[in-house]
Amino acid sequence: MDNVVRIWPSAGDAAPLELFGHRPASGVSGVLAVACSSKGTVCSGGRDGRILKWNVSTGAIEAELLGHGEGADISNATSVSSLTISPMTQQVVSGGWDKTARVWTDAGTAAVLKGHEVAVNAVGVLPTGDIVTASGDMTIRLWKGGGLVYQCAKTVTLCKSPVRGLAIVGHGGVGFASISNDGVLRTWTEGGEFLHSAQASSTYLFAVAFCPQTKQLLTGGDAAEVKCWSVPRLECVQTLRHPSEVHGLALCPNGDVVVGCDNGTACVWTREPGRKAADGLLIEFHAKAEAVHAAQAATRPPEPSCGGSYDYSFPVELQGGRKMQLQWNRGEAAESVAQRFLSTHGLPPSHMGNVLQFMAQATGSPA
Repeated sequence: MDNVVRIWPSAGDAAPLELFGHRPASGVSGVLAVACSSKGTVCSGGRDGRILKWNVSTGAIEAELLGHGEGADISNATSVSSLTISPMTQQVVSGGWDKTARVWTDAGTAAVLKGHEVAVNAVGVLPTGDIVTASGDMTIRLWKGGGLVYQCAKTVTLCKSPVRGLAIVGHGGVGFASISNDGVLRTWTEGGEFLHSAQASSTYLFAVAFCPQTKQLLTGGDAAEVKCWSVPRLECVQTLRHPSEVHGLALCPNGDVVVGCDNGTACVWTREPGRKAADGLLIEFHAKAEAVHAAQAATRPPEPSCGGSYDYSFPVELQGGRKMQLQWNRGEAAESVAQRFLSTHGLPPSHMGNVLQFMAQATGSPA
């Protein structure tokens, strides 16, 4: 994470436009969210609590939106974790680790949406103008209003683990889709009524998107693959394997799918045969992907449910690539949870402080 936003040309091998503006905060760096509108607006949000609007022609910052984390007694509360831009009003909508979502006006003020008990992981704007938010508290909330005043109209509590992502759909009676730590893809009406679900992965899901051209939902996560799902029936129609975990999905106007991976690369998939990559590059890519999946099959057996019977369940990765799960129930003492985690995985007591800080950050509790 280098605090740089990169905008890549749609074709050719030209270097990306690099946008510099985000800064380290509390010793850590990272741009956690980027949003683009159909009118060319580009925004980014980072750990530094800043939402930056960019002029992509000059690379200059046009506006800075501040507010996330102000007055919050939470570790890393300034982090902006999710962004979207309303296609109707062009307003920026953000979610953060301070447990709030915000709807920003052109003047830089914001309606603050409070109610989630843990960090807001995803935000979306429905065609009705309503706001939908998803959180680590295992709930999805729908908000109605306008200007600087929004009220929670509904809280969805059917998810059994932290909700990681949202995608606005608007097809086949589906209003939006959600993904969560239990590896389940769920679809909902615009009013928040449950429709269908599919076990999209035996491990964590990190990204979900809807492709208007194919009318399919796409999911990606810890299993290093992207799956394509029919709407509304949620039947898996294609699986695209990758050489690294999938952390982000985005759709281009022409229907191309951009996949952001844990190894620092972005892969672009197309349905146009004439635009496929060179044969040598494809052979190398698929060989790496197959090697990764073979290693996963040998070292990490599938888990029936990432959420298990715990209220909280989060992936943890140590240097060297060792992956574990940190799980606990509401009401458990943080120190007891940390001790159990260290004992289970054979980690030294010196990691206690890091585990406690991670728990506070993940749940939005004071550090």
